[in-house]
Amino acid sequence: MSSMNVTLEPSEGPSIRNPSREQIRMTLDRIGNGLDHCILELGTQDEYLQAAGSAGRLLVQYRDTRGMFESVRSDLDVALVECVFADAMAGATGWKTQIQFRAMDTPRDAPPASRGPGEDLLDAAKKAAKAGVQKLMKGGLRGLFGGRS
Repeated sequence: MSSMNVTLEPSEGPSIRNPSREQIRMTLDRIGNGLDHCILELGTQDEYLQAAGSAGRLLVQYRDTRGMFESVRSDLDVALVECVFADAMAGATGWKTQIQFRAMDTPRDAPPASRGPGEDLLDAAKKAAKAGVQKLMKGGLRGLFGGRS
């Protein structure tokens, strides 16, 4: 493990300084089952990972000196996200290739938001859920009106 001072911050409950891998897994398992998200602060205000989603289907975001990035998939399993969090906590760099990420649309020179990092992740998860509901509703309306919507 790296000598880096990290903190795991669940959306509910106390923060965990320098969490064990088991504490990371247990926290990720609670997302969608009592937790909205969790944030792994990587020793500085500018670098962190965060996860949100539903039980067993997670979205991951991270921020580093290059900007803010989000996983392409929003259905990542807990085991994979646990590995990514543990590798990042240990100071490894290969974790950024274990999941496909895309840059988010936040300009690097934008003033810092007054919101916490978890709120951005929660907004992204809500947006993905809303899109899924809209798709289901549209399909249901097509069935109701004989294929026309």
